[in-house]
Amino acid sequence: MRNILYFIVIALIASSSTWGGGYGITYLDTPYQSQGVVDSINAIPPLPAELKLVTDTLANDTVGRITAHQVGFQLPPYTFNSGGLLRGRQAVVTFPTEFGLRTIDSVTYRDTDSLSPDPQITWVFVYSQSVVVRFSEDVPGPNGPYFIYLTFHSVTNATTATDHHVSVKIDNTFGQTVAGPALSESFALTADLPAGLSLSPTEDLTLTAGD
Repeated sequence: MRNILYFIVIALIASSSTWGGGYGITYLDTPYQSQGVVDSINAIPPLPAELKLVTDTLANDTVGRITAHQVGFQLPPYTFNSGGLLRGRQAVVTFPTEFGLRTIDSVTYRDTDSLSPDPQITWVFVYSQSVVVRFSEDVPGPNGPYFIYLTFHSVTNATTATDHHVSVKIDNTFGQTVAGPALSESFALTADLPAGLSLSPTEDLTLTAGD
């Protein structure tokens, strides 16, 4: 029975990756201890590569609302990882403390590379204010200055109507940074409008001179 269940889980993950659809989320109360072997994927470049043009585009920018955040960034023009910078690695997106991440129910991936297959997401987990999106070693991804877009569905917006930023980095499986971190352009949350106004008293008033 255990083998059958394992097969079903793997089949669901593979089919979701093929569709480019949603991926289930794991919520952690303690940091995940990354593990891996030292190979070309986990090798660290002399300096972390630079991620550029980081943005966070909201479906709804009202404070306190649960909405989708699309985080985009540009990969560097070169990589020390055969098969693309994301292959076998993980993107780490960190939100400000006021944002609620426990409402996230899925993450979707897309990029601007029309020639390479989309990297396969194998695991997404949330710890503290970070969302970690892990990619498979089996599927190569974009290799060059392409744009990556990760959409986090059902983030709870902060309650403060001000400017905010997210940060993005790429780690290997040991949790060592190979690209970034980079701060996004600022995005603003707007105040929620009142549902209506109530006046009291509601009956007509008559005022006379001297009142």
